[in-house]
Amino acid sequence: MGHSNGGAIALHYACAHPDRVHGLIVVDSPVQDTSRGEGRAERMRLRKGSPGTTRPWLAGVSRRTRKRNSTPISRDHALLFSSIDNLDKHRDVFDQTSSSFHAHLGQQHSQSSWGDLVSALPRLDTPTLIVAGADDFLYPPSAAQAMHDRIARSKLLMIEHAGHFPWLEQPGPFFEGIRELLPELGYQRG
Repeated sequence: MGHSNGGAIALHYACAHPDRVHGLIVVDSPVQDTSRGEGRAERMRLRKGSPGTTRPWLAGVSRRTRKRNSTPISRDHALLFSSIDNLDKHRDVFDQTSSSFHAHLGQQHSQSSWGDLVSALPRLDTPTLIVAGADDFLYPPSAAQAMHDRIARSKLLMIEHAGHFPWLEQPGPFFEGIRELLPELGYQRG
């Protein structure tokens, strides 16, 4: 199981060593750089104002990220949530985590070989659950659908009202979707 670029790393591993992987779960993961280019302007436009609200989403994020006494969350991190309230609710998760040097190196390697990954996915014959937050700013639903279209034995779980961290914003649908895949991997539901 891998989240974000960790999912791309898991996919690389599964493609290189299919005999060692019985199943995959990738969560809001890229198979190419979908965070830029097509659709990004539209995703940004949607973040500028939410229906039924009087203040723009980004302005609300800026105010909330400035007024806290805890570790500051960048506006970029705020864009990863479906709602500003969920950002506030899970602020402690970000206060307690950081990236490692080794994680950064893995991300660079993974990104440098996206082209190879895209061409390898159709040969992948591993049960794969692709989980995507419907409001993910970095890797939109179209990226998850493109991955699903390339992997023959994949299932796509689109989670509404969730951004890049669907297990935080919508834990019920997230974990139930994973439980549904477990029997295909030889695990009994308990």
